[in-house]
Amino acid sequence: MFTRPELSRILRNWDRDTSVGIHSVGDANPFITAIQRPEAPAVPLREYLRKHPQAPPNGRCRGLYHGMGRDYPALKDIIREGACAATGYDPGQPDRKIRRKPHGRFNEIYSIYTLNVVPERTARNIVQQIFDLLKPRGRAVISVRRDICGGGLLSRSHDL
Repeated sequence: MFTRPELSRILRNWDRDTSVGIHSVGDANPFITAIQRPEAPAVPLREYLRKHPQAPPNGRCRGLYHGMGRDYPALKDIIREGACAATGYDPGQPDRKIRRKPHGRFNEIYSIYTLNVVPERTARNIVQQIFDLLKPRGRAVISVRRDICGGGLLSRSHDL
């Protein structure tokens, strides 16, 4: 889990810090690599939701699943029985509604296993978008696969 100040530090140091930890497979269309999860969201998101079953205490919750791919069941879980409004966004998604760029700011933004399937420059742009869309006291849950990334800033363990 990252806060806006942590994301800001990562973005400031992106080009000069070789420990960012993004070593992507660089797919031309990340949607092709997206796994359809019929029963439960990916483990990092499931863990976050287990540890944070309630919406953030600072008002109404707006959640954004950035790069959701085919992880449709996760949106239902993010809603937390009506406590949070959830929106999915993925520029590679065939569904026009999900391809549409989100507006406004969000209390929570999730990017699960997305940064490993895009080129590094795109990964940086995604982190910038997440920073721009995150409310000042918001939380960003970013997960990268450790088996295909280095041990850098985005791959280190954070307390979800």
